[in-house]
Amino acid sequence: MRLLDGNYIVPLLRHYDLLRINKDGAYMTRSFAENYPYTLFYKAEIRGAKRQGKQRWLEVVDDLENGKLDAEAALLYVLQLLWSYSDAFNALAQKTLDTFETWIQNSDSLSLARVTGLIKQHFEKSETKARLLEVAIHALLQAQDELVIDLGGRLKPLMPMRTGNKKHGNIGDVEVLAGDLIVEAWDAKYDQPYLGDAIDELAEKIRLLHISDLQSGYILYPIRKVYLEVERKIDEIEEEFGVKVRILTLDEWVHEQFLRSQIAGITERELAEGWLRAYTESLCLRRRDKAPIDEPTFIWIESLLSILT
Repeated sequence: MRLLDGNYIVPLLRHYDLLRINKDGAYMTRSFAENYPYTLFYKAEIRGAKRQGKQRWLEVVDDLENGKLDAEAALLYVLQLLWSYSDAFNALAQKTLDTFETWIQNSDSLSLARVTGLIKQHFEKSETKARLLEVAIHALLQAQDELVIDLGGRLKPLMPMRTGNKKHGNIGDVEVLAGDLIVEAWDAKYDQPYLGDAIDELAEKIRLLHISDLQSGYILYPIRKVYLEVERKIDEIEEEFGVKVRILTLDEWVHEQFLRSQIAGITERELAEGWLRAYTESLCLRRRDKAPIDEPTFIWIESLLSILT
């Protein structure tokens, strides 16, 4: 199913802008990849289409297999739904972008604190907060790049949500590259878990990739929790590899980016506006070259529009 999805279904859906999902298709989702037959008694949990999503999907599959539902008619109906959804999404995205421009024009005192607060408010009104944190971090670096602030390399496009770091050779969720070398890497951590295992994995990657000149760390939201064992592991990495690993809250990290921007002569308003613009346009899927977000963003945009309004 992944082969069929990746070679035929996903490219066609993308070509007509009907649906953007993981490039390998829906069966990259673990729930669909469980080793159970697709019967009405399918055990794996599946989210979507509110609470009835799993049951409705199983009923469609069952009716197709029993000949109660014509497959071609069902396919055409689903494509019509996707087409209508795509039109609705594009209309919502444009309304959000227009509202953003009005919001900027009416903001006499635009500060990083205000934009940070707005983005945090958006986190709290949305699902998958961890992914939005990644988008926000990447968007701020996008803004710096567009303001010609030296990042020490080129900003790597935002990685898809379901990407294995080991498989793709990633250090962090957001990375800056000098040639093929990772010179800056940040991992977004929402509701900070215990970081000990993540730091052990980081040390292994540094060892395998022979990295020495790297600015790396974890950006936490909403608060930082202190673990003495984690601090000890970080000290060991610095002593063995000469790599500084930092743990910062989102507010602390934003302040550091502001200091970097000040050195380049960029005002706080310029950076704040650039950040919110990059964040909004990324979620509206207008920056697919920099932020190729595959998961549906309709609900994210709805909540952002309500805040801007």
